[in-house]
Parts: sequence; C-alpha cells; structure tokens
Amino acid sequence: MVGQVREAYPREACGVLAGEGDVVKWVQPITNVEDSRNRFRMDPQEQLDVLLRIEDEGLQLTAIYHSHPHGPSDLSVSDVKGAAYLEAAYLVWSPAAQEWSCKAFIIEHNAVREIPIHIATKGTLSG
Repeated sequence: MVGQVREAYPREACGVLAGEGDVVKWVQPITNVEDSRNRFRMDPQEQLDVLLRIEDEGLQLTAIYHSHPHGPSDLSVSDVKGAAYLEAAYLVWSPAAQEWSCKAFIIEHNAVREIPIHIATKGTLSG
C-alpha cells in the first residue's frame, strides 16, 4: 500500500484488503478514477472484479484504504458519508514527517472509531 500511495502522490490512491476475520490475506490497489488530490472513487470494473475474487476465494472484504496526501490523517466527512461497506474497516494513509503513516477506523451509526493496526507476521496485517 505504501508504495502505491507514494507513487500516486500528490493524488489520492485507493484499494481494498481481503482476508478472514481481522487477518488480511492480500491487498489490491484500485485505480482512482477521480485522479484527484482530495477525492477518490474506485474504478467500478476493478472494484467489481476484486469483490468477485474475494467471494470466489471465500474471503471477506476486510478494509478499504485510501490516502490523504495533504491531510488530515482521519476520515473526512465525505469519506464517512460515502462509506458503502460498513462491515469493513477504513484505512487512511497520510504523510507524517518523511514517511507515510496509516490509521484504521470503523464506522458505526455514522460515528467513527479508530481501531489499532497490528503487524501479525511479515506481509500480514490484522486489526
């Protein structure tokens, strides 16, 4: 993910994480068709293809991520209003000093709650 957000800078990057429960099995970058510095909208065909792959592999949509290249490090009001998969966590990548950092959130009843991100093993994230 961090490679994609760096490459997309100064525009927002986006994608999804698939897994079992709160353990991520794989990450799939998706094209931001907005090509914007402050908005993202996943390419509809790529998004559909990824959701079908998740289903075919018997996995779950674990999280949706995007970057805020110019801040803030939290979900924006438009992020919360546009959230379509409330069963998934929402990750926001933002620049912090010389590096990128990531925060994870759950949206419940239009309320946003930050949740921890844990590196379980090399290449596997869990929340």
